[in-house]
Amino acid sequence: MKSSLTNISSRPSSWLIHTDFQQVFRMVFAWPVLMLAVCFSNAHASELNAERYVEIEMATLEAAIAGAKLQLKLLENKDTDIGRSRKIAEDTYNSISRIYRDAGVSPGAALAWENRNRRVIRTWLDSRPEVRDRLDGLNEELTHLSDLIETILAQE
Repeated sequence: MKSSLTNISSRPSSWLIHTDFQQVFRMVFAWPVLMLAVCFSNAHASELNAERYVEIEMATLEAAIAGAKLQLKLLENKDTDIGRSRKIAEDTYNSISRIYRDAGVSPGAALAWENRNRRVIRTWLDSRPEVRDRLDGLNEELTHLSDLIETILAQE
């Protein structure tokens, strides 16, 4: 019977790169708001309203989508360079951080505001179906890209 260490050491080195790539992807695209909330939890959301909250939400989704598209392109090109993947992840994280910083609110404060004001946000969006549809579309696009990336990673 082989030990688990023997099994790991007999795997090709590309397996380790693939594993690192999965970890980088999941850290950045599965949990960007959580990561930012931890880093910037001391800012407050006193100037948020439904419109401003939705603007911030759409901007962060657009940044995450741009990063996911770049990560997907790496995967489609069979590029397993962890440095490039980490650079994309870092740039995406920085873009999302900048959106919150420019808005004068932390991700944690925005999330707390959203949790307290879900009905206000829903009412505001219901009175603006074009904005609601755009927000839904962005969420769907990010989910789709994330699913594609996960599918490709699962096949390797």
